[in-house]
Amino acid sequence: MGEPVLTSTEFSTELEIQTGLRVDGHPLWASRFLISDPEACVATFQNTTEISNGEKFAEAAIKCWERGRDQLVAVGVNCLDPAWVTPLFLSLKAADPTVPFVAYPNSGEKYDTAAKKWTPCESQKSVADYLPEWLDMGIAYVGGCCRNSAKDLRDMKRALDAWKEGRN
Repeated sequence: MGEPVLTSTEFSTELEIQTGLRVDGHPLWASRFLISDPEACVATFQNTTEISNGEKFAEAAIKCWERGRDQLVAVGVNCLDPAWVTPLFLSLKAADPTVPFVAYPNSGEKYDTAAKKWTPCESQKSVADYLPEWLDMGIAYVGGCCRNSAKDLRDMKRALDAWKEGRN
């Protein structure tokens, strides 16, 4: 694993691209990071074990990695509650510990359609709070998606710096 990288899709949605990579005939979306143009395959989820179509995340991630490793730097998760990252990552690592992982969850807030407002996340933990745990587990790319603010990204940067200091 190289140097951990922080990314943000909230501030760079124009960098979302379709790669043309396909698994079982379905196009996969990849996210281009703000560093040297690497790409990662990410998915949407219905719970902490399954992607939106009901397939187990670990199986889908390994399939994506095996079929697209010449185009990808990692597979992972995007725009989901940060509390879901650890179980999803652990399921992938249990199935294949060699697949590089990316995580850029949203803030964890939920949109209440009746009240037409965002409600706080259940855990009250920010992405920055989870960052040391994720880095210790080997997640190489971490960032923030929807509802993560510039302050949240600064907090992530501080958490990353503190984590690096603790390792020296």
